[in-house]
Amino acid sequence: MMPTWSNRRTCDIAMHLRCSSCSYTRGTEPTEDSRHGQVVEVSTATNDPRPLVVTLLLDSPAQERFEAQRAELFPRGRTAVGAHVTLFHALPGPLRRDVEDELARLTADTPPFPVGVTEVFPLGRGVAYRLVAPAAELVHRRLADRWRPHLTRQDAQPFRPHVTVQNKVEPDVANVLRQGCRVP
Repeated sequence: MMPTWSNRRTCDIAMHLRCSSCSYTRGTEPTEDSRHGQVVEVSTATNDPRPLVVTLLLDSPAQERFEAQRAELFPRGRTAVGAHVTLFHALPGPLRRDVEDELARLTADTPPFPVGVTEVFPLGRGVAYRLVAPAAELVHRRLADRWRPHLTRQDAQPFRPHVTVQNKVEPDVANVLRQGCRVP
């Protein structure tokens, strides 16, 4: 089955800031009723040296849609995390307190914002939806400026928001899916 979007050209996705690492996270996932509130999730370990991953949190309908596509399209056992939009892939673990504090300030000052789904694009061995979200770009720029000396080469790249729905497959399999996916 080829995934498609509704008749809308854009999908309004309320996004929230979340900080997590590879360890246990706490917090409340948004529900249909609470998706417009701000949620910050952080690891409870304050001395964990592992890198921090900072993502934007999708509203429940979008999260469910992307999760369903990933469950169908990823090879079994090849997904380590759920659907997500990554802001930063690897902030240094020792910055945890600053990351938590800044995300708390930022979520208090930034209401949820709409996101447009503009196209399906290839990843070589997978497929993703490209997103357009000027508010997310501003958030990324603000945080990148704050942590610039600590950014990895990957995190210092321009922000290109997307959600990967298929990865780790043969390129010809990914190409067939990409050709069948469309954003009306």
